[in-house]
Amino acid sequence: MKFIKYLLLPLIATSGIATAAINIQYEFGSLRDAGENEVAVNTVYALFAANSANELPSATDLLGATLNVGEDAANGSRIFEIGQTTSSVTFGGAQGFANGLVSGASGNNFTGSDTRLGSAPASSIWGIYWFVNHTSIGGEIVAGDSYGMFQSSTPDYSTNAMTLPSDAGSADVAYYDSERLTDVAFPTTPNTPSVSDFSANFTVIPEPSAALLGLVGIGALFLRRRR
Repeated sequence: MKFIKYLLLPLIATSGIATAAINIQYEFGSLRDAGENEVAVNTVYALFAANSANELPSATDLLGATLNVGEDAANGSRIFEIGQTTSSVTFGGAQGFANGLVSGASGNNFTGSDTRLGSAPASSIWGIYWFVNHTSIGGEIVAGDSYGMFQSSTPDYSTNAMTLPSDAGSADVAYYDSERLTDVAFPTTPNTPSVSDFSANFTVIPEPSAALLGLVGIGALFLRRRR
């Protein structure tokens, strides 16, 4: 569709980017809280690259990680981009937009001197996570934090889906929820995210503690003995 190019920021091509770099241009909107309201400007979001098993972090994997580039979740997935949400002039000032350009150093998918993608090979998935309780980069993810996440292996309003390009490759990635597209009279597609898809429907939870597991074991033993 011709209007797509007006929505997406063009990929930046400069002599300062090594030919073996990978580049990901992205935009998402609108990221929302659990009540499906647009998150405030400056809400922190993170792009996570999957671990070597092609898995993104769960609610327990996130606990204790700090919101910084290069930080690993407990399952080995890694933050390769961090940012804060903005409003969008294109969409009438709507809030909850995450957009930017990630450019990697020379080497196979940011490996070598640039380790932002950790152990994730080309074609691995990546996802966007946003943290409603955080408005400053660098904070620690704690139990009870409300967050949303989105991942899609099918393109929508862009050329590419949310998978890592090969070495020296580039990707344009953009997803807008159905309400945002309706606002500007653009048609939805079968791959268009719903408002719910972009809502913070998750809560960070701790792993069961050793003490709690011990109590559960003692309780089970007590029940067996009573029988």
